[in-house]
Amino acid sequence: ALADAALSKLANRLIVSFVYSHDVVARLSLGSIRDLRNAASWLCEAEKEHVGEGWTAVTERAKRWKAGGGTSDDPHW
Repeated sequence: ALADAALSKLANRLIVSFVYSHDVVARLSLGSIRDLRNAASWLCEAEKEHVGEGWTAVTERAKRWKAGGGTSDDPHW
């Protein structure tokens, strides 16, 4: 085991994933799955309600930026 039971219980809500040694890809975790679910839900809800930027607007901005047509206000995709 990497840690004793008491430490595991104490840290179970703090540590959602970790990278070991020279790993390039972090391990998939429940926390990252929840983050993806929440982001997808937010984008779909914004798309449905026409409030803010939904998934269509976000993907269009990403495509424009990748093609060299973005602005300095766009995040780095």
